[in-house]
This record gives sequence, structure tokens and C-alpha cells, in this order.
Amino acid sequence: MKSKVQTAVAALDRLLQTVPSPVLDKGKVIADAYRESTEPAMPEEGGSENSNSNIKLLEEIS
Repeated sequence: MKSKVQTAVAALDRLLQTVPSPVLDKGKVIADAYRESTEPAMPEEGGSENSNSNIKLLEEIS
């Protein structure tokens, strides 16, 4: 089982090396915004400000 996981991780790593950096950056921004939108925002952590900035960033990318 461990060798199968290692093989899969190595294959994903090789695949990700073929993706251009700007595409990876956009994907990371989208994934981060999605993750933050599904987690409850804590007011003391500035949750709403952070979400608004991510929404603006996503709008700029689109």
C-alpha cells in the first residue's frame, strides 16, 4: 500500500511540473478562496476582511 501511495505522489509531482506557474498560482488562489468560504470565519482573525480580499482577487483573475 505504501509503495502505491509513493508511486501516485511521484506521478502527481511529475504532472504538476508540466503545469505553467501562472496556472498553478491561479489554482492556489481559487482553492484558498474556496477553503476559506467553507470554513466559519472567526471575527477576531479578520475573517470577513480576508474573504473580501480573496473575492476581489478572484474577480481580477477571471
